[in-house]
Amino acid sequence: MTAKQGRIAAKYHQDFGQGLKVESVESGSSTAKSGLMVGDVIIKVDGKPTALKKEETAALQGKLAGNPVSLVVKRDGHQTSFNVILDPV
Repeated sequence: MTAKQGRIAAKYHQDFGQGLKVESVESGSSTAKSGLMVGDVIIKVDGKPTALKKEETAALQGKLAGNPVSLVVKRDGHQTSFNVILDPV
């Protein structure tokens, strides 16, 4: 079995300007089970700033599905960090 590229199973408002604002999270995904929520604003992935979708894509380059990545998000006016298990592309 070949390892698959990983992704965060969510859709974002890409023109938010302060990070990637989560508009939806795929139900039943590893991302959802890891705790990412609608309304979260992703500001870092594995320590790399993610104001734009292309920055999130670059931060996930070479990361495999099933592996964790650290996220820093703004939620309800507070910054919090946690790990998300990547879903397959």
